[in-house]
Amino acid sequence: MNTLVAKHVDAEHRIVDAGPKRVLVVDDDQHVLDAAEALFISEGYLPILIGSPQSALQIARSMQPSAIFLDVLMPGFDGWDVLAALKADSSTCTIPVVMISMPGERGRALEAGAMGVIPKPLDAPKLRAAMANLNSAHKGASRMRYLSSFR
Repeated sequence: MNTLVAKHVDAEHRIVDAGPKRVLVVDDDQHVLDAAEALFISEGYLPILIGSPQSALQIARSMQPSAIFLDVLMPGFDGWDVLAALKADSSTCTIPVVMISMPGERGRALEAGAMGVIPKPLDAPKLRAAMANLNSAHKGASRMRYLSSFR
């Protein structure tokens, strides 16, 4: 799998690598965070790991990750609450979110604005598939913006 690299435009309008893409992982289970960290690093991403769902919106606003992997079952402010807050905020509403949940919750997750669902336990094939889906969706959206500019 190719490593995703963030790009930005410098003062001379050249595209420059900005390092590995940041991925925010929100889960109250430290074992899941540890596994996610190892998996994302091995795939060439820079994981940002948080165990507090209450902090997810602020961190997403400030860090602007390329994607957010969000656990559903957390005490208090659960993943559905975090997803709703992310999608309601103009600074985070376009960040793709993948819910870490039961496969039967896929429909609910998509209706709520998530780009996909990945079941626990996390493993490299599931992670690769989720990131490939996000990349395909991003490329499709970029192509649609490009094509619509000719209308």
